[in-house]
Amino acid sequence: MIRYPCPHCGETLEAPADLVSQDMQCPACQGRTIVPARVAQHVESRHLNTSGVVVPILISAIANVVLGLAWLGVTFGCAFPVSIALWVLCIFEFMLYARADRLPPAQLAAKAHTLGILEIIAGLFNLVSLVCGIIVLINASKLKTPSRV
Repeated sequence: MIRYPCPHCGETLEAPADLVSQDMQCPACQGRTIVPARVAQHVESRHLNTSGVVVPILISAIANVVLGLAWLGVTFGCAFPVSIALWVLCIFEFMLYARADRLPPAQLAAKAHTLGILEIIAGLFNLVSLVCGIIVLINASKLKTPSRV
């Protein structure tokens, strides 16, 4: 059996050796791929170090919960829309944090990129989110699907 990553989603695929150079369909993303003759030993798509993306997202989520409450209390309810926006962002951050280890690298990078931009926008009300958003954007660019061999 030949094990190789899907070039579209990063899912690990298996194919019998007699299917080398033949076209196959990825069951995860339905993308078409050709079974390679050999796979480089250093390619491991499912066990990437995602801490540079996941940890800042978690820090920003916690900060958004706390600062959403602070904005509500300090302004006596006048900043209710700001608090709601921070809490909605924190829900999306917690959701990505909980699923990060099950997402293909390309999908994690895309979702982290989107959250990074939203965190930078939230930086108008929360300096922690601004810093975390910048860190997420820098590290999300490093999460790419493996190159074809």
